[in-house]
Amino acid sequence: MLKRIIIPIILILMMASSLSGQNDQDRQTIFPRGIAIDYGLGSYSVRDEYISKEKYSGALPYFTASWSRFQEKGGYCLGLEFRSSDEIKNFNINTQIIQFALYRDYLYRVGKFSLFSKHVYAFLGPTPEFYFYYNQPNISRNGLYLNLSFASLLSLGCNGQFIMPLRQDLQAEGSFRISLLSVGLRMVELVDRDVGTDQPPLKFLTPFSGLNSTVNLGLRYYLLRSFSLKLAYKVQILRITPWDELISASDNLTASVSYHF
Repeated sequence: MLKRIIIPIILILMMASSLSGQNDQDRQTIFPRGIAIDYGLGSYSVRDEYISKEKYSGALPYFTASWSRFQEKGGYCLGLEFRSSDEIKNFNINTQIIQFALYRDYLYRVGKFSLFSKHVYAFLGPTPEFYFYYNQPNISRNGLYLNLSFASLLSLGCNGQFIMPLRQDLQAEGSFRISLLSVGLRMVELVDRDVGTDQPPLKFLTPFSGLNSTVNLGLRYYLLRSFSLKLAYKVQILRITPWDELISASDNLTASVSYHF
């Protein structure tokens, strides 16, 4: 996983440093406002101890639709993310994974700095997010035991956007989103198998007990002033520990089409 993260970052930074021609636009026009559709595919792995202590892995398609606005002092982005596959496997056993997220990024200009003799414009802000996870393996059930697992997070987090214009029609973009304080809902045993006590399904979580994070790095090319294409590398990590531990990680190569207004 570490190599998959480092290698694309190095390649994109090498491309950025080799390009010439700085277009120091106004930050309002630099920010990619409008409607965007993203699709991607990459590797995914999950260990959901409510189901099994074994790791399941496979390809999990990625789809996002977003709408963003930006004015003089700041802006926001409203996005919906959906991922689903029934081919996440552990040897011959497969499971269906469904993930859904609805978020709203608030963004405020915080300044600029230089990198490779280019200006990088930074935007930061809070993010409320609703996240839902569902896991149903293709195995028989034992009596009243349900062969499915779900978890949900209602989070307040933070996000950041970093934009580096390379030419008039090309810019490098990086972003992150991370949960800071969450209300977590988890499917639990009626009686905890280890300590024999009831487990509440609802808890308050911090990044140490309930982490949901995304990092994105890519290049955007403007075919027209109101139309652009973007190729990016995205990493997502989820970790929820107060109940039966749930941890998942994925890396994705994504392509997006955006209409700007």
